Amino acid sequence: MKPQLTRRGDRALATALPGLPRVAPHAITPLPRSSRQGRLADDHGIPSPVGIHHVLFAVSDADLARITTEPPLVQHLFDCEPGSRAANDLPRVSFEVEDYWGALDFILTGDTDGIDGPIGFLLTWGTPIGDIDVGYGPARALTPRQVRDVSDALAKISPESFAQRINMATLEAEGVYHADTFLEKDLVDLYAELRAFIERAAVEQSGLVIALA
Repeated sequence: MKPQLTRRGDRALATALPGLPRVAPHAITPLPRSSRQGRLADDHGIPSPVGIHHVLFAVSDADLARITTEPPLVQHLFDCEPGSRAANDLPRVSFEVEDYWGALDFILTGDTDGIDGPIGFLLTWGTPIGDIDVGYGPARALTPRQVRDVSDALAKISPESFAQRINMATLEAEGVYHADTFLEKDLVDLYAELRAFIERAAVEQSGLVIALA
């Protein structure tokens, strides 16, 4: 089932989340390009720009177990004040996919409805963390073993191979979120950074919390 989007102030709210497959590019006003760059950051917060944005948090296996056992703790990951009690309570490294999530997922999976399994990690794979709505439904948890499986899947797709899969006309025709605003080079660069982030998390035996916010 596709999400139904409505406007409330400057935010769009989604219901019927599964996969959040595709959203009309005009549903939310695009951000300026300078604010739409993926970032690997050893900090304790993420920005709160307008739109549907995607973020991954690498956390220790022990902290992932805490979060899945006590779902309200997931909200601590979104604390934006370095040094705060909430930030210090759950150390993490964050990676912001921002509004490239639909394009990256489609290029990796070839499906706008999302697929299960490691290659579908951006939108579907993993276990929902309770019923805590972090923006567009619950965040999802991936165990360290699942993170390794994702890393192994991405290891088979080099940035060069990823670039060969990109067809901008197809992305737009499929209604991939904000596809009409992307540059091919940005997609390739972001994929390379995301791949490295996942590899690092796998090596460190970290779990992941993945959210659309």
